[in-house]
Amino acid sequence: MAFPPHTWTYELLTSALLGLLEWRGKPKAYITYTTTQSLTDGAVTALNTAPTTVYDTDSMVDATNKRIKITSPGWYVAVGQVVFAANSTGPRKVQIRRNGTLVGHSYVEPDTSTPCPGQAATPPLLCTAGDYFDVTGQQGSGGALNTYNSTEGVSFLSVHMVDSATS
Repeated sequence: MAFPPHTWTYELLTSALLGLLEWRGKPKAYITYTTTQSLTDGAVTALNTAPTTVYDTDSMVDATNKRIKITSPGWYVAVGQVVFAANSTGPRKVQIRRNGTLVGHSYVEPDTSTPCPGQAATPPLLCTAGDYFDVTGQQGSGGALNTYNSTEGVSFLSVHMVDSATS
């Protein structure tokens, strides 16, 4: 089997490697929500089951409030996922909030046969110590709909510093 020719230029490879090295020492946290949670029809609901910490390099996981709290000022990007149980009715929405205010969202089409994951991300945001991020789900199935957590998908929130600049 022949592999296709690579399309990496020296500049692209150098940029990617420098980006990884820059990211390596930055504050970051990643939590998963591995317990099913019921989402009321139409309500924006923060994921509030006990999070499992995958990694936390700067004491950012706020397990009491089930979110990630900034401890070092700088520019951050947040990514969140909500996995909805299979259901053919109504839209789904995933939101990322900073300090309770919407900063990123996505809409997801319902899926009747498999769990339906939706992801949202933020642009780089300048944060101060004490700012926090959480992830919410919203659904319009006409009744309660659970989040879904198994090998097919786990709901999560991940926050990473992208630059140490504070202005």
